[in-house]
Amino acid sequence: MSNLSVIKNLSLQPFYLSYVSREEQKDQELHKFEIFFANLMGWIPAKKISRKVIQQFSEKIALHKAALSQLDHQQLVKTFNEALSILLKVKASYDNVAIAFACIGEAISRVFNIYPHPVQFMGAYILLTGRLAEMPTGEGKTLVAGIAAIFMAATGNYVHVLTTNAYLAQRDEEELRPLFEFFHLSSGSINSEMEIPERKQNYQQQICYVSANEIVFDYLKDHISGKGTQPRQIENLRSLSFGQSVAEEMIIPALHFCIVDEADSVFIDEAQTPMVISQEAEGLIEPAIIHWAIAQARELHPNIDFEIREAEHHIHIEHIPAQKQLALPDDIRPIWYNHAWKMLLVQQALTALHLYHKDQHYIIQDNKIKIVDESTGRIMADRSWEQGLHQLIEAKEGVELSKGRDTLAKMTFQRFF
Repeated sequence: MSNLSVIKNLSLQPFYLSYVSREEQKDQELHKFEIFFANLMGWIPAKKISRKVIQQFSEKIALHKAALSQLDHQQLVKTFNEALSILLKVKASYDNVAIAFACIGEAISRVFNIYPHPVQFMGAYILLTGRLAEMPTGEGKTLVAGIAAIFMAATGNYVHVLTTNAYLAQRDEEELRPLFEFFHLSSGSINSEMEIPERKQNYQQQICYVSANEIVFDYLKDHISGKGTQPRQIENLRSLSFGQSVAEEMIIPALHFCIVDEADSVFIDEAQTPMVISQEAEGLIEPAIIHWAIAQARELHPNIDFEIREAEHHIHIEHIPAQKQLALPDDIRPIWYNHAWKMLLVQQALTALHLYHKDQHYIIQDNKIKIVDESTGRIMADRSWEQGLHQLIEAKEGVELSKGRDTLAKMTFQRFF
């Protein structure tokens, strides 16, 4: 049974539980002044934790080391759980967190024959309070995430450790599994090959390692099905009628606590990248107008007829010179005779020609356009660009046009977190 008291007592920010059946934080609309001051904080240099503070915290942990080393396995786990029970009632401090960390440190010593460094304990504490911890390469970030995950999962809350790809998720979970099992905590990992039943099983574990892409798409699948998104009273009535809890039906049962690896990539580089679930449909843009748009775009020249804004990944065009205008094809929808819509399509065609490049953003495989993930270099199967861009790139490369797609659900990383 989850208990969010520890999360609230550790968090430096107000915690408001959402009204839906899935346990997660409430989505708050910030006032314009709150947004201004939040953005202002970004200009303030990040606070560095001094060696003195790290050492003081380490010394508080070290006070318990000798006594804990004399305990057997079950006594150590019992002492750890008792330390956490205190945090259900009081605000966290170095003193009452130290004994719990000392227990984890002793367990790491027994399982891996190493003892965490002071900076690793401090890194884990920073994560538990909901802040970002920047650590140089070689300081053991995998173990830091594991310490924080054990601490929070032992309070009964679901913990998700987010990595940049599925390989890292599986590797880190397998590496730390003996430590999780020491505290009687279950763990699992998610990869793209898993079917829904197996995904549900791994999300039900107390600690789940998963890539950021995978968890957002699974969250969207729950929303499409309407599971976990209804008010609690309605879901309670449904569970009474059908005898099945909402958590059993959902892919992701709850969103309690999350640890994000490579936070700069997820929160900054990919923050506005939309995760989209779509289905095939007869698109608004018919093949004839797609081929016309590419032919029209090829008649135009950069810095003369339009402007390429590389930094913004954007094409700016105001009009098509009369002498370069191509006649629209016959039997097309009336919408394409509208100047605004026609210019929007030409702009997309110019984007396909000048901002998306073969063997960088996509490859041609089996006479189909396959998108390449720029951050990993991997082919993203069954993914496509929206608003006709994918079909325009297909026309550009002379491959068979695929069907259009209707968007069923869409969310950015920024919105999700």
